[in-house]
Amino acid sequence: MSFHRNSSFHPAAQWHAQPLSALPTPSVVIDRAVFTRNSRRMLDAARKQGMQFRVHIKTHKTSEGTRLQLDPFQSGDQGRQRADRLIVSTVEEGWMLVNSGTLRDHGVKSVLYSLPPAPNTLERLATLRAAMAAVDCKLLLMVDLPAQIKAVEVLPHADARPWHVFIKVDAGYHRAGVPVHTKQFEETVKALLESAQTSLYGFYVHAGNSYSATSRDEANTYLDDEITAVTEASSLAREIISANEDLKAKYAESTFVLSVGATPTANAARMKSESEGGSVGMSANADELELHAGNYSLYDLQQFATSMIDEDQIGLFVLSTVCSVYPGRNSDIGEALCDAGGLAMSKDKGPLPGHGNVRSDTGQGLKGWYLGRIAQEHGVLTHSAESAEGKQPTGTVRLPRYGEKLRILPQHACMTLANHPWFYIVDSSLERQGTNWEEWTVRDVWTPAKFW
Repeated sequence: MSFHRNSSFHPAAQWHAQPLSALPTPSVVIDRAVFTRNSRRMLDAARKQGMQFRVHIKTHKTSEGTRLQLDPFQSGDQGRQRADRLIVSTVEEGWMLVNSGTLRDHGVKSVLYSLPPAPNTLERLATLRAAMAAVDCKLLLMVDLPAQIKAVEVLPHADARPWHVFIKVDAGYHRAGVPVHTKQFEETVKALLESAQTSLYGFYVHAGNSYSATSRDEANTYLDDEITAVTEASSLAREIISANEDLKAKYAESTFVLSVGATPTANAARMKSESEGGSVGMSANADELELHAGNYSLYDLQQFATSMIDEDQIGLFVLSTVCSVYPGRNSDIGEALCDAGGLAMSKDKGPLPGHGNVRSDTGQGLKGWYLGRIAQEHGVLTHSAESAEGKQPTGTVRLPRYGEKLRILPQHACMTLANHPWFYIVDSSLERQGTNWEEWTVRDVWTPAKFW
């Protein structure tokens, strides 16, 4: 049966309770047990650090995944180990949170839209803001340019309350944000503070350049840079406030939220908490330090390359089938063809070679196989003389077999998941010990918010 967007068919009707071996390929599979375990560790670490945690849902974009991230301990209303802050990267993700009841059910206090908004997007965000306000949830904006404040000011203001706004700080990544010690930063702060339609909520930084880290020490350096950047941003903003009597009155009791994080720097904070019980330091002031991350529940090969996670912490794979084999082609062992190409995996790469690694159980003989080349629907499997850990593969290595199902770990989970209309959910913690992974049961199907 074909899967079409305009069809009433949903895969849950056919594949629920079926083994993985029965699924069509290529398909994305998420292990709910790993997803939950990763979510627990990060939230627990943030709490031990005395930090609030803001969950970014951009990787999976689902209500089911968001609920697990907000309350991974399933603690309910009486629990303390819960998050109540979210980040979305698209307007559609925000509507998914509203329409699914996730915000209401989990008492979410605020949702941050994570891009500096274009004028036409602001109009859509204003409508979404009203829907979130109905369940006592704030929609926060992020800006890095005075013109964005002007765009807010010309919106029709059915809601008289000012928008709560983060200023995005650039700490060296140079994707979005404004460096602290610049004229543009000062002008943005002043425009935000002086506008009747906006209120300064805090400062936000994302060290995307931390993805190049290959050790915990390197990631710690990026984390320190993030904290320094937002702390300096807050200090400069307070200098501007202190020089203006009206602003001093408006912000007299204000606590700014200083939001830091990328998955590698969040992992650096987690590891500091787990291994040392140490604290992520910040000089004493009136501000609140907040940690944010997105890919921490699932991970991928890019995160594996930082050396701060193990392969078993990667919570998803692309299920693919071997379509053909070519003994002796381009190497002594040869190559194989599978049905996971660029549209199943994405063409993102990372520090590790190729577009995805074949996961091999002990004795399976597939250690060292990876997607060396891909086209739209073709994935060419090649063999490396070294494993992802830089070691010689142990045991016998063989050529994949025609018709064999493979688990391929993606380089970049966010981009891989974006290529699939739904995700098949398994739970390894519910399987009998020793059960072959191909016989794991499909427990659920998650459908993500699509488009923008």
